[in-house]
Amino acid sequence: MRTLLASRGGRRGTKKGRSKILTLLRITRDDTYDRTYTGSSTEWAKWTNDRGIGERNRTKGIRIPDRAVLEVNRVLRNFRFDISYKQEYYKCIKSIKHPIDHIGAGEWYTEEHVHETTPYKVTEEHETEWYTDLDGIPDLERKRNRYKTARECVLAGSNDKRKDVYDPESASLTEVSSDIYVSRAMSQWDYAKQTAYVNFLIEPEEYIPLTFLCSEWIDYVISTGQVSGFRLPGVGTADYAVALEYLNVIKSYLTKREKEEKELITQVLERRHVTDVTALDPVLSGTEWTRHLSEWKIENDIHKLHKKNVGKFVNYLLAAAGVK
Repeated sequence: MRTLLASRGGRRGTKKGRSKILTLLRITRDDTYDRTYTGSSTEWAKWTNDRGIGERNRTKGIRIPDRAVLEVNRVLRNFRFDISYKQEYYKCIKSIKHPIDHIGAGEWYTEEHVHETTPYKVTEEHETEWYTDLDGIPDLERKRNRYKTARECVLAGSNDKRKDVYDPESASLTEVSSDIYVSRAMSQWDYAKQTAYVNFLIEPEEYIPLTFLCSEWIDYVISTGQVSGFRLPGVGTADYAVALEYLNVIKSYLTKREKEEKELITQVLERRHVTDVTALDPVLSGTEWTRHLSEWKIENDIHKLHKKNVGKFVNYLLAAAGVK
């Protein structure tokens, strides 16, 4: 069941302010129950901002309940930069000292190393760098230009030379994952102060995305009892009775959302020709339209039905019903 919900829920497509998630456990900071050698928790230390953004501690005291429906407040993308290169090693033939100064009995000099022109060893290497939206995503072409010149260094001890020859064409910049944050009230001692809110990280295994789900799919899971694969963090596989508690929360949220979405569809149909209304009556009278809506959202990466796009969905329904 977890696989079904995760795949159809659109985990990778989560967007700020448009996506909703369901928590699968009570979530706190990772260091809530950790203790230092003095017996105190680092949760309240000044510069430990676990699961937050930045270094100053703003996430202290945050507690998120199990089975909570939350709105995503911020999404930070994670990018991986990869480039291949060769490491070439050259033998040192001789070293030449060039005196530059005399101090008493000592001597200052620069040392010149002469190396063979043919490498005695060549190895294939790979370099990886990680970036987030906070770091600023680099321009790939600029990164490639930086690696067009080989980098050389003399190895300590042997004075051999190592030359790193990069392949700019192999460079790639790939979005590998996203970190989602929800907005939570920051814990503070002075309740007279205005409530401040902070972004709090939710790990991928701690939630189910609700954006692309529909009540018809949830009804199918409930009626068939196919909850195999539904796992809770730190617990493992859950039985049907436990899974049903989460499914009922999801169903309740989707029913409310779909009621609002159907009202938008009805408003559009009030301005359409009677033949369009007649064609969609059988679809809208049941739950079939909710499945069509989810499939349309997934196909077009639409995270929320609203007045500006509901007309396109009605046209999609009409096309599915064979109305031209």
